[in-house]
Amino acid sequence: MTQVFISYSRDDMEFVQRLAMDLNRLGLDVWWDLSDIRGSDVWERKIEEGLTSSQYFIVVLTPASLESRWVRREYLSADNTGIRIIPLKLKPYDVTPLTLRDIQPIDAVDRRYEDVLSDVLGIVKGTVAGGEEAENRQEIDNVHSKEAPVPEIKESRNPILELLLAKGVRGVDVGGTFPLATYFLLAGLQLLGPGDDAVTVLLAASAALSGIFFLIKKTIPDIAVFRILGIIYLLLYASVIYSEYYGVEIPFVTVIAGVAALLVGILMFATVQRPKKPVYFSAFSFALFLFFVAVNQFSDYSGNYDALNEVPIMYTSVITAILLWRDL
Repeated sequence: MTQVFISYSRDDMEFVQRLAMDLNRLGLDVWWDLSDIRGSDVWERKIEEGLTSSQYFIVVLTPASLESRWVRREYLSADNTGIRIIPLKLKPYDVTPLTLRDIQPIDAVDRRYEDVLSDVLGIVKGTVAGGEEAENRQEIDNVHSKEAPVPEIKESRNPILELLLAKGVRGVDVGGTFPLATYFLLAGLQLLGPGDDAVTVLLAASAALSGIFFLIKKTIPDIAVFRILGIIYLLLYASVIYSEYYGVEIPFVTVIAGVAALLVGILMFATVQRPKKPVYFSAFSFALFLFFVAVNQFSDYSGNYDALNEVPIMYTSVITAILLWRDL
């Protein structure tokens, strides 16, 4: 099977995800950096393996990708290995890299997505002339027509049903947004108010569900304010746990942590239709933090509270805050 490597900036994730999914449906094996895991020797080896096993290299050109050190390294490596390079101009930019100047790019600026996809397919399949372009378009139309039919209930004007049925990076990710927003709201209530068994159980359940989501999807909301408030909350929460565990009084930290948690929860509900940003380390760390919180809350509710359960919460909250800062 023909393999295509896609190099891009994560600022252009939405377009690249759509392109990768459509090329897969059209029978191509697509290698792309879904989770943007970079900065380690292991990941560099994975990129090299992806390049050496690919026959075509698509580089999505935008101002952001042209400033990316990793994109530059990838297209230089592709040029050295002799892979067929396909520049795809997604957004206007000033200067074309020297390595790519002799290659005519596919111009996707202000063009219909289907036409751009047809051009890519034409180059990869070697059908760029005459009536074969129409064959590419027909193949694209056929693949799109074979996509799973939309359930009839989708046509309902009920906004709740529309919300629950929404899919994809442009829509609502109910599986992650709702439990996480609920967790923050309940965490804020617990920090600001007296303890309540119902809040404890719901907090533990929402933390566990959110942890599962982070572990499976490896994504966080692509909202800078969420990450900033999340960092503040995690650090303050670590301070709350520290003060409880070591008996050190830190004035007002519980109140401020509770307010930060409420703000994050409200923000997530208010921006529920915003896309997620694929990450790895911060999402995994966030999942661990939430799991430890869930264990602590369940043990507290069941009467088997152990102060040692708070130690991993302290560490993972600080680590997650650092990783979220790195993702900004």
